[in-house]
Amino acid sequence: MILRNLVLSDKNFRQELKNKLVSDRTIKSLTLCNISRRSSISLDFLIGNNDNDSVSVNEEATASTATGIEELIVERCHLDSDGCKAIGQVLSSSSTKLKSFKMIHVTLLLNNENDDDDGDDSCITPIIDGINQAGRNGWLESIDFQRIVTTTKPTPTTTMMVGSGNAQTQLRRLFTSSFKNCINLRSLRLSDCNIGCRSTSTDDDDDNDDDDVHELANTIQKLLSQYGKLQSLDLCRNHIDGNGIEILLQSGLSSYHDDHGGSTSSLKRLILSHNPIGDDGAIHLSRFFSSSSRNNTSNSSTSTDLMTPRKTSNTKIESISLIDCDIWSPGCYILSKELKHFNTLRELIVDGEWEDHLDTIIESLNSTNVVLQHLSIHSQSYYDDNEEKDDGNNNDYTIIDQQWKQIDYYLALNRAKLRRLSTKQNLSFALWPTVLKNMNNDNNNNNDITTRKKNSNNNLYADVWYDVIRRRPELVASVSPSST
Repeated sequence: MILRNLVLSDKNFRQELKNKLVSDRTIKSLTLCNISRRSSISLDFLIGNNDNDSVSVNEEATASTATGIEELIVERCHLDSDGCKAIGQVLSSSSTKLKSFKMIHVTLLLNNENDDDDGDDSCITPIIDGINQAGRNGWLESIDFQRIVTTTKPTPTTTMMVGSGNAQTQLRRLFTSSFKNCINLRSLRLSDCNIGCRSTSTDDDDDNDDDDVHELANTIQKLLSQYGKLQSLDLCRNHIDGNGIEILLQSGLSSYHDDHGGSTSSLKRLILSHNPIGDDGAIHLSRFFSSSSRNNTSNSSTSTDLMTPRKTSNTKIESISLIDCDIWSPGCYILSKELKHFNTLRELIVDGEWEDHLDTIIESLNSTNVVLQHLSIHSQSYYDDNEEKDDGNNNDYTIIDQQWKQIDYYLALNRAKLRRLSTKQNLSFALWPTVLKNMNNDNNNNNDITTRKKNSNNNLYADVWYDVIRRRPELVASVSPSST
């Protein structure tokens, strides 16, 4: 149900609305959109009549007057202190037991800075307290905050202005720690919340620029290590840079086996799109995803420095989104190179200069990565179909097209789970299907039998291996590594 452009100050209207919600409990979601600023939001129609009575005999009566609403969405509204208190009461109410709470494009109207010092605090605190109450009781499973800002109420001598001071502190608390006691939280979205935003006041504040990231990381670590229910984390459209990513991964998502026993395995989906994480952030991500599976160092000096032994991530993240993250060619290269060690990631959504590193992706997929199933690269077309192309460019485009076909082939095999031939970890990778880089050249080398025999372990017909695995898998799984 969507309530749009309404005035909720009319008691009779709220009673009619309550009667409708109580009689039809199939209505599970309620959206308050663009509620009039002329009156405070009153949500007593969502709360049972005897909700505030602590006597247990009234529990049945409270249940009989409760609605079936499980999701509350507040969108494009201006909330004053009374509105925030109303929302806080609904969140903490035992008769509602909300499972999902969303605030989207919401403006919090604070008292003027010249008024009572407690004005700013009293506006946001009821919502924070309500979230904590609902979280401790295990009701809340999903929290979604998108673009929430604070402003001060205009007076006859002042105009509306952005809130500051204690208001910003409370707002940061709302974004980073208000949900730390949500024992059953499964999905958390903090989009366009200015997390990681750099201070512009004085240079002395630089050391505190990442305080909100630290606080958020500590909260996430608690959710993962103590409760182990969080599955989806969306931090898109913030200001988290490479340093912030390192803090988030090290303090929030990484785990020590001796301290937490690997309980971070609950997190499956991570969205970092539209954050300026840069190439440094790509390096931290590569280290994070490969630290749990990599047991040796690369001969490359860059990779050796990258993979210096650190605490294991023990991650089970299956999907990550990195759209518009200022990752350029160096970052694309290190991600594609270390992709071979990503043993949990099934979906990778990226953009950037990946066309120059398709061969590196193929190498990673060809060697050890049998998990990645979906690779989505959002970028401009490598060439315009209407643009005139010379023969040299046509050859480049053909190579890129062939590389994409090889990548799609490996991903299809991974989706079909046809590349795991045995549970033995030491099974030779030479038995896995390999795509020929130059399939057209094979017919020209029919007489070069010696060369073909020498390369038989590296250049195998992928379709032949596919049929062998599909029709007679026992013939391949039973072959020992020494026979190759």
